[in-house]
Amino acid sequence: MSSSPHKKEDKDQQQGNSSNHNALSQVASAALLLDRLNTSSSVERRAILDELRDHLSEDVKYGRTASLLAALSHTFGDVQRVALGISTQAEETDLLPKQEILNAILGILRRVARNSTGPSSVSAARTCASAFQALSYIFKGNAFASLSSLDIQYVVSVSTRCLRWGINEALEAQPRTNTARRVGPGNALAFSGQRLGGDKAQGSSVTYNRKSAFSSMGNVPSGPVLRKQTSSSSLGSVTQSIASAGWESESAASASERENDADEEDDRKRLGSACRAVRTRIIAFLEALNATNAKSLLLHWPQLLCESGSEHACLLDIAEIDAIVSNRVHACHTIEAYILAGKNLGFFNGAEERAGLSAFTSLSSRIASTIVQIRHRLIGILQSNCTTSVKEAALRTTSTLVEATPKAKLRQTHVEIIRPIALRLCSSADAAIAVKAYTLLSTMLGATDDEIPTASFGNVQLGESVLKSLQDDNTGPDTKAQAWKALAKVAEKQSNDNTENEAELRSLALQQLSLATEEVRQGIGSFILAKCGDVSQQSRWSEHVKLLQQDSSPSVRIIAADCLALTSLEGDGLASLCQDEDSSVRAAAFRGIGSSIQRGNKINAAHEDILRKGLRDTSALVRQRASWSFGNLCEAGGEINLLSDCIITRRDDERVGIHAMRGVGALLANSRLSDLISRTQVIAEALEWISDTLTTSKDPKMRWNTCASVGKVFAMEDVDGMAYLLQSKSGLPVTLSRIIANDKTFKTRLTASTALISLIERTSGTSLLQNHIIRQIETNINTAKQGIVQQVENASFREAQLHVIPLQKSIETLASLLAGYSIAST
Repeated sequence: MSSSPHKKEDKDQQQGNSSNHNALSQVASAALLLDRLNTSSSVERRAILDELRDHLSEDVKYGRTASLLAALSHTFGDVQRVALGISTQAEETDLLPKQEILNAILGILRRVARNSTGPSSVSAARTCASAFQALSYIFKGNAFASLSSLDIQYVVSVSTRCLRWGINEALEAQPRTNTARRVGPGNALAFSGQRLGGDKAQGSSVTYNRKSAFSSMGNVPSGPVLRKQTSSSSLGSVTQSIASAGWESESAASASERENDADEEDDRKRLGSACRAVRTRIIAFLEALNATNAKSLLLHWPQLLCESGSEHACLLDIAEIDAIVSNRVHACHTIEAYILAGKNLGFFNGAEERAGLSAFTSLSSRIASTIVQIRHRLIGILQSNCTTSVKEAALRTTSTLVEATPKAKLRQTHVEIIRPIALRLCSSADAAIAVKAYTLLSTMLGATDDEIPTASFGNVQLGESVLKSLQDDNTGPDTKAQAWKALAKVAEKQSNDNTENEAELRSLALQQLSLATEEVRQGIGSFILAKCGDVSQQSRWSEHVKLLQQDSSPSVRIIAADCLALTSLEGDGLASLCQDEDSSVRAAAFRGIGSSIQRGNKINAAHEDILRKGLRDTSALVRQRASWSFGNLCEAGGEINLLSDCIITRRDDERVGIHAMRGVGALLANSRLSDLISRTQVIAEALEWISDTLTTSKDPKMRWNTCASVGKVFAMEDVDGMAYLLQSKSGLPVTLSRIIANDKTFKTRLTASTALISLIERTSGTSLLQNHIIRQIETNINTAKQGIVQQVENASFREAQLHVIPLQKSIETLASLLAGYSIAST
């Protein structure tokens, strides 16, 4: 007597549960192994890792991939910690089965993500989601080395292919249709309850198991497992559902199917939910992958970011039309991360959009095309009727794109394309949108070095928009602050004449400086600072600057110091701020004095005394700023009596002494022999400081500044003074030659070589340098000459052009000078 269908179904369910139980047992064993890994000796770890490899290969072999990956997702924090711990011990770096885990996950993806039309089953989608989640954990923790170019190509391909899975879910809420159809931007696919890929060609039949084998797994969505019926119960519901499960083909107009429409609709929704999880995990994975493999991903940017195709979707497809708002926001943030990585790698340098078509498309043209595509699609999001969070994310990403591509030569500039939509969004009733729109305007203006004509930017329209926003009592403080900052950028770029409505803006600024929040006052301060950059405007804003000086907020008083630094030093504004109770304000004031000196403004005795006091301030930051300004004073023609003030920084933090060392070189170089002889002790201390710094300092900038100071001494006009200093510290030339041969910083070596060339040229034919000193210098220069060729080959292009090739030429010059060097007989 044959068993009833119900009993057979129960038996199948028990077999599935048994298989699932075995899989979970394997997972539990693997998790325990990971826990033991943290507290074991190196010998025990090796045995444990071998056992873990066995678990891994067995799970993959028998198809328990979803359970395995769920375990990896739960425990990968431990794996990362173990990887970092092992990486500190060179002999154990190969213990963690890194490549085995990675290869296993990629192998799983090759089975369950074979096509762009969709997963073969719900369980396949869940396995895919878990795989991408595990990959995210791997790359977030830097547990694995960089991927090979082939692996990069594969993960990009499979990621963009799986992003198409259910990207447009508009049909998920509608009655099921009999065919999958392409809809929406990027030809995204919406799925029906029909077979979405898999085993139809093999003639297999699929039914639904209503009980989920994964309902107990925390990181895997719960729902029905679509299980293939087979005659062999040994395979189990989990074993075969991942690699080969498919949707049962339905016959048209079947009465039995119509009765099951409700169930199939329910299962179709579960598939949609699983696909959403896949997209969420892919976005997180692509973000993590970019953090560790940014350079390798550059060639794949079009496919990843902005190009849609019949076989794949990109991140901008997700940002435009994904039904899950959080996915759209996360996609925007991930695109922003890619743009920042491209900026840091110099990817946008030289981007140039060419008119017309040519047989050969240069790299610069392809980069420019990518920039234009990303910009175009971001503008589309900004113009769409999307949620506030999505629009905010798109505005932020657009700002990042603009800031990262200031030198890109595009046929239509960012200002031309973005300005209209940005200005419209500045008037948005949503305060968050308005703030981000004003931020975009500020970024757009700040990202270019060119002056922007009033007509090209729409200055009148912007002025009216800002006034309306600033005068409206309902406008929030965040929006007002960003509005003022946007105006500041306009003022920085348009120095020809007054902006429209400037009288009203001055009046409004006075009013709001007394009543507005700190953030708004900061925004007003940035606008006033931009105005003070124009000498003809300074008198009109003097009353506003006084209010900034008296503000209760240190951040606003810092802006006041920056404004005063743009004026002459005749008043006492900066002097009073140098005595402010807040150290950050004092530091800004001292920096302001130094900036004013750099612009050629004359300093009076009162400011000189203030700088001396700044070198002794209780705050290290203030002493650093005062030292920088003091160095500027010395270089601007300061008297030799300032030398003792420079030397007091020798006992301070090197970050303070760096700038004082500049002053030492300048003061010595500008002195005459009579000045030096009358200050024997302080001169000796200065030379001792120079010598000690060249031989013991580990700060590259300190060594570079010291070499520059020695160069000034060797090039000083008073030859007798130079000879006196050289005789006082005869070992300096040899020390410089050692730096040329051995220092790790090319810039420092180049500066040292320039100084030594000056000395050799000036002393040849004299008796200032003895024969044994010349021989030591020759030995060090020959050493430098032998290594420089290889160093030129190994240096980056930028480093080679700036420092390494000039250093090579200087070394050759030195070798030539030394070969012809003569010492006068005494």
